[in-house]
Amino acid sequence: MRPRFGVALGAGALFVTSAAGLFAEMQRGRYAAARTPEEEAYEDRAREALGWREVRTESGDRLRAARGVRIVVPATGLALRAGHGTVTAGPPPRADVLAATELVAQELALYPASWLARIGLRNVVLCEGLAEDGRAIPSLPNVRESLLVDVSGAPAYLQRLVHHEIFHFADVADDGQLLSDRAWEALNAPGFRYLGSGRGAREPEPGWPWHDAPGFVSRYATSALEEDKAELFALMMVAPRRAAELAMGDPVLATKVAALRDHVASIGSELDERFWERLAAVRVD
Repeated sequence: MRPRFGVALGAGALFVTSAAGLFAEMQRGRYAAARTPEEEAYEDRAREALGWREVRTESGDRLRAARGVRIVVPATGLALRAGHGTVTAGPPPRADVLAATELVAQELALYPASWLARIGLRNVVLCEGLAEDGRAIPSLPNVRESLLVDVSGAPAYLQRLVHHEIFHFADVADDGQLLSDRAWEALNAPGFRYLGSGRGAREPEPGWPWHDAPGFVSRYATSALEEDKAELFALMMVAPRRAAELAMGDPVLATKVAALRDHVASIGSELDERFWERLAAVRVD
């Protein structure tokens, strides 16, 4: 399913100005620690200023208490100035919010709270009609410690999307950027070149896993190095046995899997070999 267009942004729409400054001040740098009560209160005020209303359900409350991540929805239409333009969206139907909250809480529960704190994920914003300069997008990470997700996708796609975007947070956490990684590019077959940007190659729900080219698990992964990493990490989280199976027959992919494991463990040792063993035990591909 493609993310839906058509959300009206009328007088109730929020265009972030001073509120953006609130979230900008909340950035804590590399591997941020857990928030103090005073900082939590500050974040609550920032969310209120942005017009983000917390979803209060059993699964949402449990996620907040156990993982320190809040699930929120825009109270009205929103418009945010992000790095590549203006991001717009509206509040989704309640039924979609409840279903997506359950899914997001379930997937984020796979990660240790301390690791999520280190990558700087504080909010998941559930919305509808998510677009960037008028073009539909399924999600957007690293927006003032928040992940924006359009809930109109199929559940299996949203599951994959959550872990894809989680890796973008992790990718930024170590050095503040995700567009340059010569060591990763060197893992590819000689002569391979990425298209240059995942933004121009977005597909709502591309076939996955896809293995026509050595070292890649989707067509989207061939678009840019940051998307290559995120797509592979998502497969490792959603279908670890399938990822291992593909890696066994593909030396390039096997090397990339090892590199990603090293990367996430460097952020926090909680994601060590035992983490992957436990994940493989609970996931049924």
